[in-house]
Amino acid sequence: MRERRGVGIVGRRLVGPLLAISAALAFALSVPVSKLLLRDTSQLAVAGLLYLGAGLALTLYRLVSWAARRRGSGQGPTEARVSRGGARDWAWLTAATLSGAVGAPLLLLWGLRVTAGATASLLLSFEAVFTALWAAGLFKEHVAAQVWGAVLAVTAGGVLLGLERSGGWGVSLGALAIVAGCALWGLDNNLTRNIAALGPSTVAQLKGLAAGTVNLLLLLAVGGSLPPWPSVLSALVVGGLSYGVSLVLFVQALRYLGSTRTSAYFGAGPFFAAVISLVIARSYPTLSLLAAAVLMLVATVLMVSEQHVHEHEHDGATHAHWHVPDAEHRHVH
Repeated sequence: MRERRGVGIVGRRLVGPLLAISAALAFALSVPVSKLLLRDTSQLAVAGLLYLGAGLALTLYRLVSWAARRRGSGQGPTEARVSRGGARDWAWLTAATLSGAVGAPLLLLWGLRVTAGATASLLLSFEAVFTALWAAGLFKEHVAAQVWGAVLAVTAGGVLLGLERSGGWGVSLGALAIVAGCALWGLDNNLTRNIAALGPSTVAQLKGLAAGTVNLLLLLAVGGSLPPWPSVLSALVVGGLSYGVSLVLFVQALRYLGSTRTSAYFGAGPFFAAVISLVIARSYPTLSLLAAAVLMLVATVLMVSEQHVHEHEHDGATHAHWHVPDAEHRHVH
């Protein structure tokens, strides 16, 4: 194992959060832009093109990196290759792709079509909540009291955002679809944790190409068609920047923080997206939107302040990659 030199304890503590927040910023751009694309394009087409753009961009990135290494000019870490359970890694990847790169985007885009951009953006805060719930329920990960407080705060904020205000009391179906998409993304985050050692660009590339292909095949199967070429190119570019770059940064952050903490920092994304959506729509936030934003900000702070202190074990694995152990997980491989 090769260790990266020259990175102090402070640097280690900063790298993970910076990666996760950068991933949140990159993803935030996709929400308001996707709403614009949905004006004349189906959600199947938008989802397929966004993820295909991510897959193609990462394929180009990997080819350039490979060519640089072949010339002897490539510097920096190479991606890990995990030797244990190859079939199991592919099973994790398939499940993560179906939940987070096929099902979740379709639910988000359907909800986004009938929901204001800023409202939809804040509802994405549920992703961190569902990540923690899946981690505790399925993967037996320790979840501190602060996280349960965050669950209550996000739920209260979601109720404010999801209430129908035009026809009396009721819940917006668009809001429910976005929350359901967040549940699938939370599952995806936990599944991706099990294959994070494959390398972030490998995971993101395969998920992007697979999800893009599946969604576009579904579009053709139901008799749909691609939008005009300007919209196609726009979606591919946004997918490459917002989904491709965001996925790489997110999986990198998983190595430092784990799934719950990474998603806690990634929770800043909805606030970035809400601000961008308001600017694009040239509108002002309502009182309920501001109240929900405060509740979800409280939830984000609670999750970020959660202290990951407990006894735990890591299963054995054989892998080779550049490794920076953080202050809480210094151990021998």
